[in-house]
Amino acid sequence: MLKVTISAVLTAATVFLCAPASAQQTPKTRAQVSAELEELVSVGYQPGSERTQYPRGLQAAQQRVLEHRAKAATGLRDSNDAVDNVHQ
Repeated sequence: MLKVTISAVLTAATVFLCAPASAQQTPKTRAQVSAELEELVSVGYQPGSERTQYPRGLQAAQQRVLEHRAKAATGLRDSNDAVDNVHQ
């Protein structure tokens, strides 16, 4: 019985201590939200026309943004590698 009580107390303490850490996301500013929306629109998202395909259209646009960022990061890294190779 004592083992169960100790286990329950430790579990409750863990949940109590971990929950605030995950809930400490700062709210986004209006500028951040506007920048995200502009980025979504730049990859083809049309916010006003999403009445019938709302979650899928937004999720597809978010995926395109992630792919675009990955390509940009890879391109930047590749061009830096090329510059490093020229200078060696």
